[in-house]
Amino acid sequence: MIRSLLYVSCRFGSDGDGMDAIDDIGRVSISRNALLNVGGALVVTSHFFAQRLEGPPEAIDTLMRSIGRDPRHRDLRIVEDIDQRAARFKDWFLLRMNVSSYVENRIKLLFEAPRPDLHHVIALGELVRRLTE
Repeated sequence: MIRSLLYVSCRFGSDGDGMDAIDDIGRVSISRNALLNVGGALVVTSHFFAQRLEGPPEAIDTLMRSIGRDPRHRDLRIVEDIDQRAARFKDWFLLRMNVSSYVENRIKLLFEAPRPDLHHVIALGELVRRLTE
């Protein structure tokens, strides 16, 4: 079994800000996640991050502690945390969706309710998976 975690967070900065920071996230994540045997995908929009992480539970805990301390994230919310038999993501992907209002709105829905709606969690998880195919 592997752990599969989906979180969303508000992105510090705006469209014109932080592209170097996003590139840095990509560079660091590719090597760190490979060492930890973690796959997944990070979706970056104008205002939000959404990330699926899959791997050993202790590796996911390590990454989430690091992400929780990262000042580029605000209001981090874990919207799904499950065990699954096999990884859907063998590698790690960085997807920039800065011009996609559809993706932006899908993530925003998870911030509008006090508790994440299961329908919206499933839809976002499926969207992240499809974007990496």
